[in-house]
Amino acid sequence: MPFVAGESGNKKGRPRMTAQQKDERERFKDLLRGNTVLALKAIIEIACDERNRDRLKACQYLIDKAYGNTAFLVDDSNAEPFTINIVRSRVRGEDDDWN
Repeated sequence: MPFVAGESGNKKGRPRMTAQQKDERERFKDLLRGNTVLALKAIIEIACDERNRDRLKACQYLIDKAYGNTAFLVDDSNAEPFTINIVRSRVRGEDDDWN
């Protein structure tokens, strides 16, 4: 069936949840909420463990949750402007090994 502008592709919409599905969903959310502090403590332990391979991921997760994943931290109180100079060291065609 081709796409028609202005028409829903899912006319019936999402099927309604049964009472049992709603109950299971609530129990699942309650279980998650009840263990949030323990999970956060575990993530902080991983972030502080210098030998853990997942340390960077844990740090990124904590920063994303605290400040949002598009935020970046910059202390610009003593920042000075700087310049980056990009110099090409070889010119294409000068070297036979250039690919």
